[in-house]
Amino acid sequence: MRYCYLGMVFSLLLACLTAVVSAQSASRQAGQLLADARYDELDALYAKVAAGPFAITDSRPELTDYFKGFFPSETKSEAEWQKRREALERWVEARPESVPARLAQVAFYQEHAWKARGQGYSSTVSEEGWKLFAERRDRALELLAAAPEAARTALYGIYLEAYIKAPEGKYLEEVRWLADRMTGIEPGFGPAYSLVGNYLLPRWFGEPGDLARYAAEAADKLGGADGDILYAQLLGWAAYCEEDKFVSLHRPDYARMVCGYEAWLEKTPAAKRFPIQSRFCYAAGLTGDWKRARQLLGEIGPMASFGNWNGRENYGVWLEKSGLRQEFVSIEIIEQQGRLDEAEKRYAELARDRASNRWLTLFYLSHGLAREYAGSAGARDMAAPVDSIRSMDEVAEQCRVSIALRDFPRARALAMKFDRSRPHNLIGKITLYEAALLEGDAAAAGQAREAIVALKTNRKAYRVAQEVLSGKRSAADVKPGDFDWKSDQYASQGATACALRLYEIGEPAAATALLDAALRREGGYLEEAGRLRALVLHPPGSSPLLSEAAVEAGPNAKAVTAGSGG
Repeated sequence: MRYCYLGMVFSLLLACLTAVVSAQSASRQAGQLLADARYDELDALYAKVAAGPFAITDSRPELTDYFKGFFPSETKSEAEWQKRREALERWVEARPESVPARLAQVAFYQEHAWKARGQGYSSTVSEEGWKLFAERRDRALELLAAAPEAARTALYGIYLEAYIKAPEGKYLEEVRWLADRMTGIEPGFGPAYSLVGNYLLPRWFGEPGDLARYAAEAADKLGGADGDILYAQLLGWAAYCEEDKFVSLHRPDYARMVCGYEAWLEKTPAAKRFPIQSRFCYAAGLTGDWKRARQLLGEIGPMASFGNWNGRENYGVWLEKSGLRQEFVSIEIIEQQGRLDEAEKRYAELARDRASNRWLTLFYLSHGLAREYAGSAGARDMAAPVDSIRSMDEVAEQCRVSIALRDFPRARALAMKFDRSRPHNLIGKITLYEAALLEGDAAAAGQAREAIVALKTNRKAYRVAQEVLSGKRSAADVKPGDFDWKSDQYASQGATACALRLYEIGEPAAATALLDAALRREGGYLEEAGRLRALVLHPPGSSPLLSEAAVEAGPNAKAVTAGSGG
């Protein structure tokens, strides 16, 4: 029997179904308030997130997120965990009757138990790991039993009891009873259903068909569109876990899944639909509904994360089997021929709503169409002053967008800002090198090349680039196979640096081969894919993407001028 790591599994379930939590999430607020010993505010925040009512469409309610703020991530040191434990003890000592204080302490010990056990199979857990797991889990149960009745009978108190007991099969019926208590209080409290559903997987304590039966019963009880949404959530999780065994193990009611996903999407703002569409698309493919999978891939657009697909490779398989990969090939041929109006129309047809069509966003980036990009789905705020951007991740993405749009002054400003903050990463240096080559500034290109060569690094992809840019290795000898595309996150950066050198010495075919390989790796990421496509379609030495006169002339001139460099 596979003994999964519950904390990881359940967190992944929630994270895959929802958008990224903002910087003002309940967990971040709670963690900061605890650090500052602002106990009254902690109680007030708890009262707010526990108030309900809870919606089944909210797979990560603020109530569960609130308690995640009270323990460090599993990768943090024991010293950090000890520090957090002491902070919780001070809270309980100062407010012994506080419901969130007592529940936070219980949650802490249970998560600390999983830290001791680890994420692997049971056979990989050390004797000491099992010992600490049992001790900390038992301590969590003791603290819960000793907590005031208001804490034990609170929605999250009941959830914690079920969560702690669930990994032991002997408690499965009790866990189901506790889940029924929770949903009796709050029918829309999704984590209650998900907890039971997870342990009804055959890898845990269920038999084939158990999860589907439970999902149908729970959905019927909830009723209406919300019931269908719940069914889709539970069976979608099973699809993610079981992959190609999904249909044979669970015999899902696929028509009900479709109804549930469609209802869920209808109730979800367009900007937050991506993870739901991804899970829907994955399940559609597993059931053989490739027509629907193709439609959903068009709606999703370039990927931002491959978590819902069990990896990048599966996403590629879905593109292939749905026929969308071949569609892209035919559109790209049109682009290379300079028929941009026709290509734009074909990309627009991939999604029903032009305003949310991220394939169009990628197209505009690929051809330097700044005005169109600014109004497209998922566009970055390129009007924001560079000095005002605090996140280096945002700076990196804007580097890519600026260079794709051929906004060289902004690209240089962003690149220098990034390089000051993260001098051991090539993103800023490559941006400066690319800008210099595209502008035909040989002196600036030489300086950027020297900066890349001078970087002290152990990263394989960077070292390959340094050997090529320094002349120690012939640029013409570099092949896509020299990079570890599967596991090296820096492969695309190293390959791009090599490709720029190949363009510089007049080897465009070799450069394109490297960039094509990088695109297969980065093709799901909007900004990097746009930047790489712009470089392939409009390389250094080609005609400018768009002159100001061409922009003013309108779309008829756009197709001819933009295509001339491709």
